[in-house]
Amino acid sequence: MQKLPEKQSKNWIYILLGQFIIIFIALIIQSKILDYNMNTENIIGFAILALSISLLITIGGYLGGRIYFITSSIFNISGLIYMITITLNKTAEDWNDLVSLVSYLTLLVIGFGIGLIAQLIYTIIAKKKGLS
Repeated sequence: MQKLPEKQSKNWIYILLGQFIIIFIALIIQSKILDYNMNTENIIGFAILALSISLLITIGGYLGGRIYFITSSIFNISGLIYMITITLNKTAEDWNDLVSLVSYLTLLVIGFGIGLIAQLIYTIIAKKKGLS
């Protein structure tokens, strides 16, 4: 298994790029499955959303929050899988696009919250034990 880059390493840009590509492709796949007419505005919107989410996840790792990064990444991938599953199964008749995207974003926000709390707890414990 590949180790995460050190705090403030330039290698985090590659992780950011990887996260961006995965999220962007998943959003495009979801639109294609739903046979949604995509135009330039949609693609730009997906790119902005994917970049924003990628930045929110990766900046934590860049600043040294490994637990936050890992937790957020796990919830991100889980949310993308859940989004595609909802889309494929068409569980929300006529509302699949909205329901699947909101479900993804909900899981993502939960992941951000859990990641922040876990990182905060780890940092407090590490400082008390003199580990950091």
